[in-house]
Amino acid sequence: MLALASGFLLFVLLRLNAIRAVLLGMALLACSTATDAQAQTSYYISLHDALVDFQNIWDVDLAYDAKLVENKWTTWSKPIKRNPEDDLKVLLVGTGLISDRLESGTYGLAQATTRRATISGTVADSYTGLPLEEATVQIAGTLIGAATDDQGRFTLEHVAAGNVVLEFRFVGYETIREPVLLVPGGHQSLDAKLKQKQIVHPPIEVWDIHLHSLPQIGPLNLVEGARLDQVGGAGTADVLRSVKTDVPGVAMDEKSGNFHIQGGGQGEHQFMLDGSRIFEPVHLNGLASGLSSLALDKVEIYKAGFGPSRGSYLSGVI
Repeated sequence: MLALASGFLLFVLLRLNAIRAVLLGMALLACSTATDAQAQTSYYISLHDALVDFQNIWDVDLAYDAKLVENKWTTWSKPIKRNPEDDLKVLLVGTGLISDRLESGTYGLAQATTRRATISGTVADSYTGLPLEEATVQIAGTLIGAATDDQGRFTLEHVAAGNVVLEFRFVGYETIREPVLLVPGGHQSLDAKLKQKQIVHPPIEVWDIHLHSLPQIGPLNLVEGARLDQVGGAGTADVLRSVKTDVPGVAMDEKSGNFHIQGGGQGEHQFMLDGSRIFEPVHLNGLASGLSSLALDKVEIYKAGFGPSRGSYLSGVI
């Protein structure tokens, strides 16, 4: 009898502990649900406040009726997309509003209705079949339009349902107009093939042309007479050394005998004797000249202004 009573008491105690555990679990679940609900409520912000923040962050203008945003909420709190147009679409998710960029750059907000439709498609060359990038697709009589991408694709969203005419234009191609019936809430697909056209222009006539010759430019520097007999250093009289001494912008390397005009390197100028080209006029490492002062009447140095008959050189002609 005593063993039976002890077993019954143990059963009661275990049952009480189980009930306590269930009640404790229900309490914790209720607290957790309340916390989650509170967190979820705080996650939404007023649509009006979000639009004000959106304008300040993106520095854009919005146009809408204040009644449209009353008692509406959004989960947007900071930029998500990389441009304001896409970011505004994210902001308006679940609000029942849509946005449209006006010609002035302002974004207008309106109540979303089922009277809107979407048009998409491609534009290609009718002969080659290749896509036409940057072709213009526009609804006739409106400012609604788009340009095709590098694959010739386009998309027009939030277009008023009904009968519309779609215009396809591209430079060097014939413009085509396609009537389209848009069903409310529907998506219409359309592929356009443009034909190349010949652009006819009146003949262009060029007449009364007068050729004007440039004035003959004289030598910029002249060395003659006794100045050619100067001895510029060791050795005999050297015509090139006299030129180097008397003419600004002309230099000669005493070690190699190389001649330089206005900082030019070796070979960037031309020596000519009575109209004939001569090469390497400096010999014996600069100690003696290949040009005798007794055989020359004068030396002309053209540092600029020499015509094509004297050759094309960077520095000058001597």
